[in-house]
Amino acid sequence: SKPMMTWMLSQRQARTASDNGSRGAKFPDNKIAKLTNLGFSWESVFLITWDERMVELTKFLEIKKEEDSSFEWNGNPLDGMSKETRDWLRKQRRGTLHEYKITQLNDLGFSWKGPLVTTWDERMTWDERMVELTKFLEIKKEEDSSFEWDGTTLDGMSKDKETRVWLNHQRRGYQSETLHENKITQLNDLGFSWK
Repeated sequence: SKPMMTWMLSQRQARTASDNGSRGAKFPDNKIAKLTNLGFSWESVFLITWDERMVELTKFLEIKKEEDSSFEWNGNPLDGMSKETRDWLRKQRRGTLHEYKITQLNDLGFSWKGPLVTTWDERMTWDERMVELTKFLEIKKEEDSSFEWDGTTLDGMSKDKETRVWLNHQRRGYQSETLHENKITQLNDLGFSWK
């Protein structure tokens, strides 16, 4: 459950702060012993740090290079990457990063503009989804100046069905006259197909 995971994370963080000598942080030895005896894992299997994710990405790219010496990473998510790594890469484009993180990603050849959509984040608002869709179509146009979107789902827009579901949801809203006029206008401006 989420409350249990939150509590477990707080225990790990408190012990780490204590172990690192953070001022005012003292995790009681008897608490460590009790939790350890219960089989509590002090290693988080759910959360990894930015640096750990960077090591994972670097190793993945090294393996790709070993498999194919001509491999050059285009800076975008690749088949074979974990969903977590693909999502993490997308978040790097949207987030505010320290200079050292930007430098590390640049050193790997990370692309700061490129296809942003591999899967839709279910928590995204309608406007955020439109921004992602617009950026995706702009990138397609940059790659091929003759590109014209036919208003349907494209290869590469999403690795799973979420994009297709979202676009179909817009069609249903339009057909049932429940989609707001400004949303209809924005989709029309992109050349969206209502059929």
